[in-house]
Order: sequence, then C-alpha cells, then structure tokens
Amino acid sequence: MSEPVVELEVLRYRPETDADPVFEVYTVPYRDDWVVLDALNHIKDNIDRTLSFRWSCHMAVCGSLRHDDQRRTEAFVPCIPA
Repeated sequence: MSEPVVELEVLRYRPETDADPVFEVYTVPYRDDWVVLDALNHIKDNIDRTLSFRWSCHMAVCGSLRHDDQRRTEAFVPCIPA
C-alpha cells in the first residue's frame, strides 16, 4: 500500500527568469500532524531547494493561514489577516 499524498499548488515568482508569477504543483506525503508549513518545508528540503519563503506560523503574529468553511487550509502570500 502506497503512502497517502497531497498536491500543493505554490505560486512562484523568479523575477530574473519569469515575466509573471507562475503556479507549480508539488506532491508531498500526507501526514495527519502536518500543517501547510511542514509541507512547504518538505518541498524545500526534499524536492526543490530553490523554494524560499518567510513564515511566522505558530507565533500568532501574521494571520497568513486560515481555514475556510470546507476545512481546507489556504496559505496567503503576501500575508493577509484572516
């Protein structure tokens, strides 16, 4: 049995090569105890070392993550208060 996975769609912008931001899709392991930050760190550490981001998760200072009515988690870039 294969491990469960989830796809993350990440908006990337590389001003030195891209005229506009583009979405990239990454497939990461699904873990019950992970938050979006864990998945982004997995991408950065194991899939795409060019990924970089700022974060303040679990510090209650940025409001950049929110849960919608369908219990999905959305990450906002730049930070927009929930």
